[in-house]
Amino acid sequence: TCALPGTRPSDLKSDADLRSELHNRAAAGARYGQHLQGKCAGGIRELVARLTALLPPDDAAPKVKAMADAASKLGTGASRYATYLEGLEGAYAASAAESEQEDMVRAWYEFRTAHAELNKLVKEKLGR
Repeated sequence: TCALPGTRPSDLKSDADLRSELHNRAAAGARYGQHLQGKCAGGIRELVARLTALLPPDDAAPKVKAMADAASKLGTGASRYATYLEGLEGAYAASAAESEQEDMVRAWYEFRTAHAELNKLVKEKLGR
């Protein structure tokens, strides 16, 4: 993903894994915040737009909407975290940043959950 270059999303098994990856990159401070704002924000907006534009079957529509809503929250959370990083004075402290990551981490979990539910529905429809 854009926010975690070199990390496969499937390797992130828990919010602790995600937080660890974020902390590792956030040591770069404002530079990582600028990366999130400059390189990742547009991709998240595009994902939200594409999910919103889909015309899924009725049984899949709530799951697709949940994915779009979570992606939107992810964008908001990433922007908040980036703003925090860009405004840091001094060294990055993981413990102080936990609350600043909260919206982003929660949205990641919600997106991942909705994605898994949609995948399950599609597999059922395909008889797999």
